[in-house]
Amino acid sequence: MAEPVRLVDWSKGIDNRSPDNRLQEGFARDIVNLDPGATMSSRVGYERVVETEDCRAIMSLGKQILFVDGDQLKVLENGAVRTLATVAGAGPVAHCVHNEELFISTANAMLRYDGRTLRDWGVPDVRYHPTIDVTNTTDNGRRLFAMTYVNQYGEEGGCTPPGSAPDGEYTFDIGYIPPGCRARIYVSPVNAKTLYLQREIHSPGTYTVTRPVDDSAPLETVNHWCPRPGSLMASSGGVILMADDKAVFFTDPMSPHLVRYDRAFFQYPARVNMLLSGLHGVYVSADKCYKLMGVGGNEPRQDTVLDYPAVDGTGTTTTTGQAVWVTRYGMANESTDPREGVSETSNAFYLGEHEHGASSVVEHNGRRRLVATAKRTGDQTGLAAADFFEAEVIRP
Repeated sequence: MAEPVRLVDWSKGIDNRSPDNRLQEGFARDIVNLDPGATMSSRVGYERVVETEDCRAIMSLGKQILFVDGDQLKVLENGAVRTLATVAGAGPVAHCVHNEELFISTANAMLRYDGRTLRDWGVPDVRYHPTIDVTNTTDNGRRLFAMTYVNQYGEEGGCTPPGSAPDGEYTFDIGYIPPGCRARIYVSPVNAKTLYLQREIHSPGTYTVTRPVDDSAPLETVNHWCPRPGSLMASSGGVILMADDKAVFFTDPMSPHLVRYDRAFFQYPARVNMLLSGLHGVYVSADKCYKLMGVGGNEPRQDTVLDYPAVDGTGTTTTTGQAVWVTRYGMANESTDPREGVSETSNAFYLGEHEHGASSVVEHNGRRRLVATAKRTGDQTGLAAADFFEAEVIRP
């Protein structure tokens, strides 16, 4: 008669792919709300910090916790809650920390927060250049002209391609300047393509530029635009990346208020459902999982790392900066060694198809765990149960 053996080590986790009578040592058939290890321990619980009515997003900057409750953007600091702004009451909320500042995208507002001040992220675009009246024209040729807006922080916005006029004296009719901004007028030398700053305007009115001259301040924001709302965000290599449906756009290096939407993007055959910055690149999930490298440099490129997508919403980073996410085959993990790429934790576990989920790295009793939850694709079975404990006996 076989002698019973007590098994206390399920440190390898779940194996739901092998037959019931072929589980290898260290595996369990299923584990619910327990952390596997040399001994089983209950998964760490949670503590209510603040009560909300409709919490739609949560983010952090330093020791501050920001969250969107309905249409209110609020901040929690030192146990006190205060409202920062009113935002759209529906739609996606995306965010990332970039250069120690929190950037936030909502359906109707692009915001940035440095821990003290909340302000607009971006500068109004100039879609139409001002009308001009040309006098004392010459036969020398033509000049280009354009206008931009500059906010109180010295950030200059983008504009549509310049207009053209005969050489002469120009009178500009500036009918509108956005609140908190000033306007800059640029004009090129005769028959040249580079425009230079001529005047800076603080209020609407009529302004004359007499015989524009070459200067040391060229116009550099033609065809650059204010960032538009996105569903996901990440920071890497001095730029902010934003996902919008099947495309990922990225800002100018060191200029997060400007985007070249006609050039600075990656396109995918399916909706992007993960945008995650890791140790060695930015990971994108669409029809497959990709890694972007060199974003913000002269030669951005991408590689395929997995031939299937992540479960929507499960991407996160560890305390050491590694990118991790959940796929239908379990957890995908970025290696600390760039030569090893992305690996999956186990060939014994199959999660299955899920619509969406969430994940986070939890530290408890000196151990770090990736804790994930996901909603299975399709309707929930009528046999589903809650608050149960299940144990199994494996006969030798």
